[in-house]
Amino acid sequence: MNTRWLVQLAGVTRYEFFLVWRGKTMLVMVVMLLVMGAIFWGIMNEGVQYARMTVGVEVFPLEIKADMSRTLASMIWGPLCIALVGVLPVLASDMIPKDRQSGVYPLLESTPLPTGVYLLGKLFGLWLSVLSGLLVVMVGVGIIFWRLLDGFDLRPYLEIWGIGAVSLLILNGGLAVLLPCGLSNRRAALILMAAVMGGALFLGGEGVWGYLNPIRAPIVMHYFTGFIPGRPELISHFTGRDVFLSAAAGAAELAVFGALAWGWLRWGFERT
Repeated sequence: MNTRWLVQLAGVTRYEFFLVWRGKTMLVMVVMLLVMGAIFWGIMNEGVQYARMTVGVEVFPLEIKADMSRTLASMIWGPLCIALVGVLPVLASDMIPKDRQSGVYPLLESTPLPTGVYLLGKLFGLWLSVLSGLLVVMVGVGIIFWRLLDGFDLRPYLEIWGIGAVSLLILNGGLAVLLPCGLSNRRAALILMAAVMGGALFLGGEGVWGYLNPIRAPIVMHYFTGFIPGRPELISHFTGRDVFLSAAAGAAELAVFGALAWGWLRWGFERT
């Protein structure tokens, strides 16, 4: 069995992983989310203490604690969406264009590194680096929330991170790597992804387009408004089924753009 491509894939992934962390982007994103968690703790702390006095107990009943847990989970979801929908696609858009601008990709063409392995290494490197950062934030903010409520319901919290955040990371991070691959200028790639995400936000997310829109409205709204208890007017009409359909549509988009990116990198550069 030929495992050379696996060794190559691991090498590219490892290189991209450390390259992402070497920059300041990931550090800033992680610190920002941890600070937001601390701010939420400060905002909620007085309310929790007041609720304890109102209820007359030190430890909340399970039903009240479950509602508070969902509220806290929805609060951290907002900054997560900003990071994964608004910031990540723009900042990750230059991963391939910078190789061409710096002259790295033409050198790679002279090596036995397959185009598919190069693309997968870029994707896996980005996903794993951001995922590791999200894991740090999830644990850090989870500890903050746990201390706030003296224990809270982990299910909505883990669902938001494990399904919501990971879905946005894979779909929008992958799109950011693949869509600008035909550009040879980092600034052009940044402008392109900023325009794409801005245009997607302007077009909205209703109907069939909502499942294809990179804003991922079914995922965003399901874990945001749908997780706030006691506010029926805010309950999202997007269900778990809509989350699945949006993720499936996004995966199909990645497959299409991945095939186009592979074709461009395989043959397009030869004609430019």
